[in-house]
Amino acid sequence: MACTENDQLFPDDIRAEGQKWLVDNKVPHEIQVFSGVPHGFAVVGEYEDPKIMDAQKAAFEQMLSWLKSH
Repeated sequence: MACTENDQLFPDDIRAEGQKWLVDNKVPHEIQVFSGVPHGFAVVGEYEDPKIMDAQKAAFEQMLSWLKSH
């Protein structure tokens, strides 16, 4: 999962509960938290902010790498 820091739609406590469930149930997963980007940055929109563009690229590479290894 490519998550954002301080995300009002997917708060840290909910993400932590979800991660705990994944770990407890031995579900392969990877969670990366990006700061300074909006909710949905990895799948929506064309941003001009270089920081968001870099995060989009990193999130895509994370997803692609995870899929290839599983």
